Order: sequence, then C-alpha cells, then structure tokens
Amino acid sequence: MQMPQDAMSCWLMETYSDGEDELTEAYIAEKLCAVIHAAYDAITDTMCSTVIFLSQLPPVYDAVLKELTEIAESKDEGKLLNWGDIQKMKYTWNVVCEVLRLQPPGSGTFREAITDFVHEGYLIPKGMKARIVLHT
Repeated sequence: MQMPQDAMSCWLMETYSDGEDELTEAYIAEKLCAVIHAAYDAITDTMCSTVIFLSQLPPVYDAVLKELTEIAESKDEGKLLNWGDIQKMKYTWNVVCEVLRLQPPGSGTFREAITDFVHEGYLIPKGMKARIVLHT
C-alpha cells in the first residue's frame, strides 16, 4: 500500500513500529492544532518581519517593488496571479528567505520523547517534553 503524502492521512494510518495501538484521535487533534497554529503564526510573523526589514533597507525595497510591479504590469486587466507569476519572483523569494534566516517565525517548539534515550550523558525518559530552540 502506498503511503499518503499529506500529514493528516499519515497520522490517521500510522502505527507505532513496536506494534502498539494506532495513534489516538486526541493525539492527531493535538498535532493538527499545532500545525494550524504554527502555519498561522509563521505567515503573519514572516510578513511583519519582511515589512520591517524592507522599511530599513530602501534599496532592497525598491528592487522588490520593481520586480512585483513588472509582474503586475505584465498581467491583463483583472487577471490574478498564477503559479508562473509567483515563480518569476526570484528576488522577492530571496528576500523572504533571508528574512526567515535572520528572524525565524518561531523561537522553538516542544517535542515529546517516545522512547528513553541518552543525550550528551543525560537520560531523557519516555514521555518527557523537550524544548527545541531553533535559533540560538
């Protein structure tokens, strides 16, 4: 059977490798809420950070504005952007990637240990919550 490519379907079909029960609905709901929350925050945080960086770097702002204006002017009146237009936004994409590098949208995340393990000499027991800091 081919595994699905989306997270929700994977969670629904997942079983632990040690043969334990399938993932519970509560577990799936918790993870789905986390993904939705993270996606919402990541978009707004990235947009705000991009605007702040562009306001501090007028030459970069001018280059992004020029690229986006050229794309907009190449469209017929009333036509919306499509995937091809988005792929033309090379400079804008590089700016957003640099913003994400300098100011990641999330400071970190939590994970729960699914087995006991040792990290740098410390025993991390199954069930312990660990905070992972993304940019330190």
